[in-house]
Amino acid sequence: YLKNETDPIESTKQAIKEDFPAIYKELEMIESIKTTPHVQAVGYVFGRPCYNPGSFMGAIHAVETSDSYEEAVRKTIKAGGCNCSRSFFIGAMLGAKVGIKGVPKEWIEKTTEAEKILQTAMDMV
Repeated sequence: YLKNETDPIESTKQAIKEDFPAIYKELEMIESIKTTPHVQAVGYVFGRPCYNPGSFMGAIHAVETSDSYEEAVRKTIKAGGCNCSRSFFIGAMLGAKVGIKGVPKEWIEKTTEAEKILQTAMDMV
């Protein structure tokens, strides 16, 4: 997402295909079940527990099948299990893709010390 590529998942797949064939296969599998509802994908394919690669794969599925940050986070919460791990990954991916403007303003307003957190983030850039 940081490189503003049209399809960053596909670009990543091609870049890692030779050196990391197992990860390449996982990304292929995620792509093959894009039409599967997220709750089912997490429950029956990636798994609900806090382990990788399942949590990371579930996060990619949520990002790839959602139209917004809010939709991706909400659907991963509904999927249950270790939704916090998937949400961390979702935040990182969509933060890289759309920045702070993708986070619902109401969520920021409800965050304790949001202003301080945002300033700290800006200071790091």
